[in-house]
Amino acid sequence: MTQRVLVIGAGITGLFATMYLSKSGADVVLIDKGDILSGTSGRFHGMLHSGTRYTTNDPQAARECISENRKLYSMAQQFIRDTGGYFVALDEQEADFGERILESNEKNGIPTDEVNVEIFKRVIEPNISPETKRVLRIPDKVIRAYELGMSVASESMNYGARILTHTEASLSNSNRIAIKGHPEIDGNFDCVVNTAGPWAMDVAKKMGMKGLVITPALGYMSVYPGRLVNSVINRMRPPSDGDILVPYGENTILGTIAVLTEDPDNPRVDQDDLELMHEEGSKLVPELAPMRHIRTYYSSRPLITSDSDTVRTASRDYTIMEQNTGIRQLAIAGGKFSTARLMGEQISSMVLGNNHTEVGKDEINLNESMKRFLTSFGDGNLLRAVYSRIGTIDEETISSSMASMVNYVIEKRSGSAK
Repeated sequence: MTQRVLVIGAGITGLFATMYLSKSGADVVLIDKGDILSGTSGRFHGMLHSGTRYTTNDPQAARECISENRKLYSMAQQFIRDTGGYFVALDEQEADFGERILESNEKNGIPTDEVNVEIFKRVIEPNISPETKRVLRIPDKVIRAYELGMSVASESMNYGARILTHTEASLSNSNRIAIKGHPEIDGNFDCVVNTAGPWAMDVAKKMGMKGLVITPALGYMSVYPGRLVNSVINRMRPPSDGDILVPYGENTILGTIAVLTEDPDNPRVDQDDLELMHEEGSKLVPELAPMRHIRTYYSSRPLITSDSDTVRTASRDYTIMEQNTGIRQLAIAGGKFSTARLMGEQISSMVLGNNHTEVGKDEINLNESMKRFLTSFGDGNLLRAVYSRIGTIDEETISSSMASMVNYVIEKRSGSAK
């Protein structure tokens, strides 16, 4: 008998869960109160982690990151730039910390190479601080979140899932679920999957689920004009503020300031914190010092914390909770963009009652998913707009346009497009 599953939250985890569930034969409806990737997943720093950032204090997260780094690159190479990443020490204390990174990365299976400092400063990253004492190369990459997300959404609908944006649900006393604005949808679902990130507690309460505890952490990023670095640059020290630089498109993203918050929708941050982030980033790349950012943006991250944790010591691992409230419910919390595919696979396995290797054993080629989607669900005008760019100067940027077209078609089909 086909399982009917409601997935709440169209971030990257919800998208992957929807894809794996629908691929496995479930009848899936994915809803989100906003747009696809309009929350945390569309607001991170664009870095596909190698796991090195977590290797000394969160080895489980580090091992998951390096495994998913390889898996995602094999599935969606079109949306990932293999820039490589570097950990850079600016003093002897940080250089000494490099020994801990080398030891931990070897244990966690993360390839790491020592790099000649003078060659690095002269050839690889000419804008890096002249104070650089030590450099380690690790396999960080840059990922284009929106295009990947729309590819996963496309693949989900190619398998028969229905995606409804700007849509909310409510649970009745009879355990029927009403999808606001869609009375045609049968409210008898077998399972609810909560992938709402920092809003998952609110969703859980609304659906009658108890005991889910998430600590939202506010993360701020600043965007600067121009490519100030060629690779992902990390400070060679434990995770802290202003210690990551990411070359994204024609700009550079500096991150992050991270503070615990009680309200995931509250973007308030002190100007002093932003100035501190700028100051710390300028130590890595002095050319940044006199510049002003183009803009800042923020995300709310769903961390799992204990009473002794700070925003930097909280684990980046994830947890899955299951309850029967008259209807079977599962919620997933924690994690990060780099491990979202694994999270979607794992929670799908629990829903289906399968070993997770069975759900994700057949690798999916996400590079062609949007094209297949537009062929099936789009119209001739959209396809002509896509194919007209092939062979032109803008062929390499075509996937961004395709992602916007997919988003429009999904919203139109869900009744959200005006």
